[in-house]
Amino acid sequence: MPGCKWNPEWQRKYSWACPVKGNPQRVFCSVCDSDFSCDHGSAELKRHDGNIKHKNNVERRKVVDAAGTRSISITESFKKAEAISSEQKKIKDAALIAEASISNLIATHNVPRSLINCLAELLPVIIPDSQIVKQMSLHHHKAFYTLTFGTAQHVKKKLVSQLQQWPFSINYDESVKGKASQLELNVSYRDDKNRIVRAHLVTVDMVVSLTGENISKAVFSAMDTLDIPYKNKLVCERTDGCSVMLGIHAGCHVFNKRVVPQLPD
Repeated sequence: MPGCKWNPEWQRKYSWACPVKGNPQRVFCSVCDSDFSCDHGSAELKRHDGNIKHKNNVERRKVVDAAGTRSISITESFKKAEAISSEQKKIKDAALIAEASISNLIATHNVPRSLINCLAELLPVIIPDSQIVKQMSLHHHKAFYTLTFGTAQHVKKKLVSQLQQWPFSINYDESVKGKASQLELNVSYRDDKNRIVRAHLVTVDMVVSLTGENISKAVFSAMDTLDIPYKNKLVCERTDGCSVMLGIHAGCHVFNKRVVPQLPD
């Protein structure tokens, strides 16, 4: 009969049915989490009970109940997902730090980069339960990229900052790459903890002939680019003793002393 209202007797047959507060002409389905009209009495409930969507929801509820789980709100779901995401991010960040640390260790001690590939295979075997190790993807190519475009820039920035504060000495090391000459500039200084630090500063490509004057200009130009106050902080230099470096008339040292008078003879 049209205009029917909620009847408590309906719950005996349809356990999912509940009244809608403030609207007795509608029925709430706890399985579908929705309400519908009951204008035509129990026929509306019978029609809903036979609905495909309702039946699927009933089966889904049975599976959930059998698994011992409970329905959670969307808010709870987001909070849980956010917590998991935050923990995964911490693990991934820790893995990146571990990769960078190992790459730096290999480079600092001048160990062949191929050792990193061996470590990549060894670590999961000896530390199988580490989530950080599982996230790591070590490879010597990646290590080279990490050092070149990541940590190396940070390390150089820190080194330059130290040279701007403390007196330092410089050591020249010439090498040949193909047909071009390169000048490796290495520095030594004593830091704020009174430790002697030795580090590679920069590689200078010598595109002109290796004369004492050209080497001097190239070295100071490189330090100018890095904003290193060598006129005040450079106190000593070490060379291999060849005439190009220590010649009394046109050696590099002669030209260096014209710029940095405090250099020893």
